[in-house]
Amino acid sequence: MNKKLISFLSVLLITLWISSPVFAANNANSSSTGSNNTSNISQTGDEHDASVIQNGSTNTSDINQSAVNNDATVNQDGGNNTSTINQDFGGSDNIAVVTQDGPPSNGNDNLSTINQVGSLNQAYVDQDDGNTSTIQQDGSGSIANVDQTGFSGSDDNISSIIQGDDNEANVSQSGQLNDSVVEQGNDNFATVIQSGDFNQSTVTQDFDQTATVSQSGDLNTATVNQKDTGAFGLKPANFPGNRATIDQVGDNNTATVNQDGSVGPGWSFDNDAEISQTGDWNEATVSQDDFNDATVIQSGMGTSADPNVVSINQLSNNDSASASQAGGEGNLITITQDTFTLNVANASQNGSFNTTVINQN
Repeated sequence: MNKKLISFLSVLLITLWISSPVFAANNANSSSTGSNNTSNISQTGDEHDASVIQNGSTNTSDINQSAVNNDATVNQDGGNNTSTINQDFGGSDNIAVVTQDGPPSNGNDNLSTINQVGSLNQAYVDQDDGNTSTIQQDGSGSIANVDQTGFSGSDDNISSIIQGDDNEANVSQSGQLNDSVVEQGNDNFATVIQSGDFNQSTVTQDFDQTATVSQSGDLNTATVNQKDTGAFGLKPANFPGNRATIDQVGDNNTATVNQDGSVGPGWSFDNDAEISQTGDWNEATVSQDDFNDATVIQSGMGTSADPNVVSINQLSNNDSASASQAGGEGNLITITQDTFTLNVANASQNGSFNTTVINQN
């Protein structure tokens, strides 16, 4: 064959090899010690990493990956643990890490489900005994951390996180029989800490919101509903949004914060609500729209028949309200500040069966 032709063919082959797409291999590793353990790994696409380590018995792990460069790690130690990681919705560059362990005598029985639909999401779950965690990341760029460890015995804690784009949610449940729900739209931050027992927390965020819930007592309920939409579903650019902080140390307390654009005319933004209930059987409800501040502190010892109750309702501009009840039971404070006002209200009660009503329009 002509030397020039051979040289031309060689250059052509090298050019085709360089210009052709290069697909990286997928990595899948599974190690099992014990009996009746099941590990399923399905990979389509490229540059995926999947690692499963199982020590114990009757553990189940399912990992499904598609698109490019997803990473999943599962460590199961004990028995009857179940982990499902789905990274097969077309998103790329996701990270999911699940750790399920605890003393084998407790039975473990943890359940973790992670669905990463978008890209660049991170999900981390750490469970010891009898816990359930569900993470749904529908958007991209979100971070979810769930820690369900610390209680000796069967925990039976439940955590659910649903995220859009660029959110962060941190849930820590070290008590028993706690329930946490976090639903986030875009660009939100939420922290839930439940160290007591039988507590319930629900956080719903639209976008650009911050919420912190801490429950160290028992049988407490916290609800935070934050939305930042205007009359036409619009929001001012670069506005910081609503902030809510709830701290419940006693037992049987109920706190509800509703910062919602549908409460009244105009935007619901730059609201601030802070509730701290240290005693028992306290009830606090805050509903705000626009430039409002509300602070509720109850340290009294109410009863199921005669709880301490604070209700603050602020509608529209530049309102501020503060209420504090300390002492016994059956105290009532109601503050209502209406549309387009510059009102300030403050009430403090110490004792039992006191009543304060402030209404400014």
